Parts: sequence; structure tokens; C-alpha cells
Amino acid sequence: MTTDIAVPTDQEFVEALGVSPVLLDGGTATYMVEVASGDTELRFSYDLVERSVRVRVNGGPLGAVDFFCEGLDGMSLISKGPEVGLSVRLSGPCHVVRLNVTIFPAVEIRSEVLAA
Repeated sequence: MTTDIAVPTDQEFVEALGVSPVLLDGGTATYMVEVASGDTELRFSYDLVERSVRVRVNGGPLGAVDFFCEGLDGMSLISKGPEVGLSVRLSGPCHVVRLNVTIFPAVEIRSEVLAA
């Protein structure tokens, strides 16, 4: 299967986060990355066909968060000093949004509207 969505390679995930994306049962393009950061568990899944992203956080200062977005355009790994995470670009007919998910040293989710 080919896709025009740029995503990190399995090796890049391993080098940055210590885990590799896992293809979900029965899926052809849905992957999940599970990471523990302190007392917080994060599940990040993405579907290259449906062009969607889901971020689930359990524990820590965020409590329980379940965030779902469609319009996945691209994804990259973030590595700025001690911060490591993912940056996701999402777009729709009237918007472009960047979702930054910091995983280390602590889980934090930030969104930024790039165009409306």
C-alpha cells in the first residue's frame, strides 16, 4: 500500500521513543504506539487510509484524555533538548492545525491553528 502521508519510520520511532508502531489486528494501515512516561500512559494511534489520529492519555496531571482528529497530512518526531514527542499536521477544507504531543519528560498536548 502506498500513501502520500509522511510518517516516521519504525526505526525512527524506536530511536526517539524506544518503541515501534504496531499494526492493529485486522488493519492494513492503522498503527498504535504505546508509551509510559512517569505515571502517565499514552496510546497514540494513526490510520493512513482514514487519515486520522487518536491520542489517549491515562494518569498524571492530564487525568484521562481521548482526542480524535481526521485530516492527517503528516507526522514527525520532536526532539528539542529534553523534550521528545510527536508533531502531527491535520488539515480540512477550512483549517490547518498542528498537534504537538510531548511524551518525555512529561506528557503534554498542544494544538496550534496554522490557517483558518
